[in-house]
Amino acid sequence: AGAVEAVASTGGQIMPPVMGASAFSLAEILGITYFEVAARAAVPALLYYVTLLAGVHMEAVSDNLAPVPANEVSPARTVFSRGWTFLIPLVGLVALLAAGFTPEVAGFYAVLMTAGVPALRRLTRLPWKNYISAMAEGSKSSIPVVIACAAARYSGGICSKSATEVRSTTIGPAGSAATSLLGAALRAAAG
Repeated sequence: AGAVEAVASTGGQIMPPVMGASAFSLAEILGITYFEVAARAAVPALLYYVTLLAGVHMEAVSDNLAPVPANEVSPARTVFSRGWTFLIPLVGLVALLAAGFTPEVAGFYAVLMTAGVPALRRLTRLPWKNYISAMAEGSKSSIPVVIACAAARYSGGICSKSATEVRSTTIGPAGSAATSLLGAALRAAAG
């Protein structure tokens, strides 16, 4: 189960609409929109998950694992009626990106939406004391991620503005593409 979770989570890096940071870097390097990158990644991402599903199914069949009884599975309508509000930040993020906001601004507003979503329903509403404590704890735990993202952005800027890239463009499209791919790989590794 742990391996399946790890593989499924890794697929989130290539699955539109919310892809990993490398998708934004790739869009910037290639000079295309994030949505063009997402559209081109959709089929490979779906194939990734189809392959994962097939592998899990074959493993379950080989281990004679029975499916969960239908009476123990919550109906989709019930699950959606209880948790539809949690789709608001995702839809908001995609809408902001589609409207042309930068990833940073869209991400900022999505974080604000995520913070506000629990207050929309009595079932998920927190007392203010707990809410403030959760926000403070979340801010503290995000510091390493913010530092990593800033470092990736800085190193990507160095790669894209270095003399190496400028010189490689005189070699021709192949040299420029290789340097751009190197820059994308460095950003992905740093982030």
